[in-house]
Amino acid sequence: MFLVTPFYLIVRGDNYPDTGGYLAQVKKVSTTKRKTTVICIDEPELYLHPSTIHLIKDSLLTLSKNGYQILFSTHSPSLLSATNAMDAIQIYKNSDGTQARETITHLLNSYEDTHASQLQDVFKLNNSSQIFFSEKILLVEGKTDTRIISLTYEKIKNKNFHFSKIAIVPVDGKANLVKMSEVLNSLGFPSRILTDLDYIGNCEQDGLVDSSNEHLFESFRLSVERIHQEKKIDLDPNNYKCLRSLKSISAKKYKEIRKYTETHTHIEAIHNELKRSNVFLWKEGDIEEVFGFTEKTESRWQQFKKELVLEGKELEDIVENYSSLSEMINWLDA
Repeated sequence: MFLVTPFYLIVRGDNYPDTGGYLAQVKKVSTTKRKTTVICIDEPELYLHPSTIHLIKDSLLTLSKNGYQILFSTHSPSLLSATNAMDAIQIYKNSDGTQARETITHLLNSYEDTHASQLQDVFKLNNSSQIFFSEKILLVEGKTDTRIISLTYEKIKNKNFHFSKIAIVPVDGKANLVKMSEVLNSLGFPSRILTDLDYIGNCEQDGLVDSSNEHLFESFRLSVERIHQEKKIDLDPNNYKCLRSLKSISAKKYKEIRKYTETHTHIEAIHNELKRSNVFLWKEGDIEEVFGFTEKTESRWQQFKKELVLEGKELEDIVENYSSLSEMINWLDA
């Protein structure tokens, strides 16, 4: 439900041109005087064409700018955009009762330069349709995550994924993960990050390294340096000269690094440390390594689904690193 403080109302329906929306049409003169009229609407988008829903949104905005107080419930993310949401208050219910999220106008000054792209991404239709109707957001890097995590969640937790009220939202590039998380958390949507092993190289830049845990990352860096000096792996010395330089190591090279047992203790320590910051690091390299996939294709994902659902195979039998997958699902559900 949204309480729009200078914001929204009803427009004419396609079959009722003489009603509703004309109120917005006749109130063209803007005023700063707040009216005492409160207009309440229950799901104004019902049974309407998508283009008409946008007309409704425009009419609600016109009325709110003219001082009306608009209160509406909705299951349509189309009624909220990045621009219009600046003055909208979302009212929702969770285990703590009825809650109200603050408007996001206050985010503009601090985020318009550094997080503008992520702020817009929140309101993309395919994202907002999940985000605004969920209680927890999982930010992921790739399509494999969006295709199979919900399915494996259901098998491990023995409950419908939709009832968990978790949204799985893909993010364009690991450099955007923390920024997207910061925007969501500021909006009042708790978020977590699921990422590949090479994210270790982004941690210092993303503010996840401090005096309390720097030694963990430094130990990993030194282990990478030793592996290279012992000629076990081909790297450029500039790849490990400092923590931030670890970002220059490719994802493929991180998988090679992972093969050497002397790195395992350091990776495990960083993995556990990042979980405290709501970041889950795939210690094996990436989700494909965990599941044992050799390709990132729709046919491979469908084959996995067929084995699990239609053929009734157990996850333990078809997932190469089941313990890692189980740990992630339990972390997500906590």
